[in-house]
Amino acid sequence: MKGINFKIIFSIICKVILVYLVYVILTGVILFFFRPKSNDINKELIQFESKEFSNDKVALVEEGYDGYLARVDLIKNANESIDMAYYKIGNDYTTDVVLGSLINATNRGVKVRFVLDRMFMGIGSDFNETLYAFE
Repeated sequence: MKGINFKIIFSIICKVILVYLVYVILTGVILFFFRPKSNDINKELIQFESKEFSNDKVALVEEGYDGYLARVDLIKNANESIDMAYYKIGNDYTTDVVLGSLINATNRGVKVRFVLDRMFMGIGSDFNETLYAFE
């Protein structure tokens, strides 16, 4: 019985790694580099088809900034109620604009319900002043 040929095993491992790298480059880099960009976020707001009339809308966006614009647009155009749920928010300009738009909506008489995973985010007392604005 012959011993293990490490050159053959090494060659097979190198080929498997090479195939995996090609796969990662094709699916993880090239496909995302050449994906289409959304031109107008309002064109992506669609009405669900149903037998009953509804003002519900959905926006399918891939870019973070486009999602921000869609949220602000939906908040500004809300007439009756807004239900928002956030897993995580940051302490930045976009958060200030979204929260400010929600406060403006409440001043217009829109019912706002906002759910935030405060425990996971570790939000301290410095954020309490903003949260009290919604009470």
